[in-house]
Amino acid sequence: MNQKNLLEKLQSLSSKRILITGAHGMLGNSFKEQLAKYLPHCEIKALGKNELDVRDVDQVMSMDSWLKEGWIIHCAAFVNVEGCAENPTLARDTIVGGTKNLLALAKKTGSYFFYPQSFLIYDGSSELISEEILPNPMSLYGQLKFEAEKLILENHKESIIVRMAGFFGGNQRDKNFVGKIIKHISQLIKEGHAQIKVGDRVWQPTWTDDLALNSLLLMSAAAPGVYQMACHGSASFYQLTKEIVNHLNWNDLIEVIQVKESEVTSNERGRRPSKAELDCGLLKAKGLDFQRPWGVTLKEYLSDSYFDSYRNQTRSNNSWKDPKNDKTSTQQL
Repeated sequence: MNQKNLLEKLQSLSSKRILITGAHGMLGNSFKEQLAKYLPHCEIKALGKNELDVRDVDQVMSMDSWLKEGWIIHCAAFVNVEGCAENPTLARDTIVGGTKNLLALAKKTGSYFFYPQSFLIYDGSSELISEEILPNPMSLYGQLKFEAEKLILENHKESIIVRMAGFFGGNQRDKNFVGKIIKHISQLIKEGHAQIKVGDRVWQPTWTDDLALNSLLLMSAAAPGVYQMACHGSASFYQLTKEIVNHLNWNDLIEVIQVKESEVTSNERGRRPSKAELDCGLLKAKGLDFQRPWGVTLKEYLSDSYFDSYRNQTRSNNSWKDPKNDKTSTQQL
């Protein structure tokens, strides 16, 4: 889609005030950047957790005089599967309590509500997860996210909920697999490791910039409902890591070895599905699927100058190990 068409399709948002919660996170920041890029004159408050604690109802409701009949993009959450298992009270207060507070703000101000949902509300028992399949979370994080979704559907009929695939993006903000594996392999190379084992769990690596822009187009189309959104295609963590190593010119520095998921996930505090591939039929039926193949977006993402320091990395002489004695790291992200 060209720039002119994009601007035309997003035009209905230009007159709206938009509140983004969790705006310093991966997805929230992408919403902020996409709005700045395509709707630079739109009134936006993009607030991180230190600027707006969604658990504090008074802080949330203090936005009422500004927001009137606007949009709430509620990205704030406790996005840490293991962390939620370790601190369930904080997780519930943030994910469910925060959503409840934002819904009260939406009701008071007559505002629209957008909620990005996690694919971790599913258990991965289906080869392809259709939009009719009832969620069955495997972790407390997934349970709380699904509880928040049900709260929205009960209290805000005109909301938009998008169940998103696992994502990457945000450069230094990336706390998901892509961000972690790049830093991890970089350190392994410095330490003299020549191999890394990566599991075969399958997912849909989706760029946050694509998710944010596609979601804004959905919002502008005023199409309430529950959708699924993911890149075109799927990949195992092993396949994705191989692509990352290739794009960062690390092929001569480290070998990626595929292993069974069970070899790298035995100590997980928060369980995840071994395969999670979303069917995005409703989005396609409405002509609103603007996602791209994951390989195309990953290449574009890694071409950013932020990754040049990784791309130019070499193994230092004093860290070189004899190949016969090479260390192998087992990746457990």
